[in-house]
Amino acid sequence: MGVFRGNDFVKFAPLIAAGAGLALGIYLVLSYGFDDVSDALTAAGWWGLTAVSIAHLVAIGLCGLAWCMLLLQTPPHVFLVFFWARILRDGVNNLIGIVPCAGEIAGGRELTWRGVPAGIATATTVIDVTTELISQLGFTFLGLAILLAEHPASEFAWWSAGALAVATAAIIGFVLAQKKGLFQFLESLPGQLGLLQPWEGAAAPINTAIQQIYLQRERIAAAIATHFFAWLARCVEAVIALSLMGSSLNLAEVVALEALIYALRTVAFAVPSGIGVQEGGYVFIGGLFGLGPDTALALSLIKRAREVALGIPALIAWQLLETRRLWSGIGSCQCADDNSKSPNELNRG
Repeated sequence: MGVFRGNDFVKFAPLIAAGAGLALGIYLVLSYGFDDVSDALTAAGWWGLTAVSIAHLVAIGLCGLAWCMLLLQTPPHVFLVFFWARILRDGVNNLIGIVPCAGEIAGGRELTWRGVPAGIATATTVIDVTTELISQLGFTFLGLAILLAEHPASEFAWWSAGALAVATAAIIGFVLAQKKGLFQFLESLPGQLGLLQPWEGAAAPINTAIQQIYLQRERIAAAIATHFFAWLARCVEAVIALSLMGSSLNLAEVVALEALIYALRTVAFAVPSGIGVQEGGYVFIGGLFGLGPDTALALSLIKRAREVALGIPALIAWQLLETRRLWSGIGSCQCADDNSKSPNELNRG
């Protein structure tokens, strides 16, 4: 019988977290009444799911626009390239969330296939994630301000304010680390420890591209602002779903609810796709605004259904593209081998 070691726990931690989150989600649905949650979902219906998906695509479009703003030299059809890369990035993160940064890697890879150099694709991805986090801070501040205005005595609001201050300091540190040459440091670290450097020379173009992009302050500011509007656009999803389910939450309350839910998912990044965390958050935070637990869970499940409805086609399209690229690569190798043969060798073949 094998011994369960510490590195095994790290390896299986995402699966354990996902299992625990799924169990919590099922428990919440059963605790608050499966029939009540089902009735709320039925009230939204297929039209609700379609409308929520369309609203989300608008938000994704804004995210893709913010991402391509960071590119100093733009390839043809640049917006469509980044729009597709962002859809893929979110689809992978939502549906294959047990692999850390899998969506960012897949999205960056798509950029390289569309003519963006690998170093620049990586640099724009890193800075895009950073600008999105910065914009989320502003979005969360807005939601927290609404919560404090309506419930100034809420302990949850004040604890959230403290957590937000810590998050702000962490993001500032992350930005400063990038500007001070984080990737060059990571490249040199194995050598300083006397280890092999499997990616020696790979970090230099990434670091150079990061420094060049950060010099374009107008682009950074525009990307942050665009991401902020994307966060607001995501609130439209909740407004549509809640209105179809007969909820009486006003727009400000929906903004506060969504801001705090997304912040909660970001904090709980170790839980794949925020399974269970999102559902529990909607029940608890929604309750502060008078949202019933059945409606709160139904809203969360509609968003899960939207993730599947948009994510699965993206993953299928991605796999078809990768398969075609693989076969194209094999064909190119065979042609190269044939060209290297002499006429006599080809005749004998």
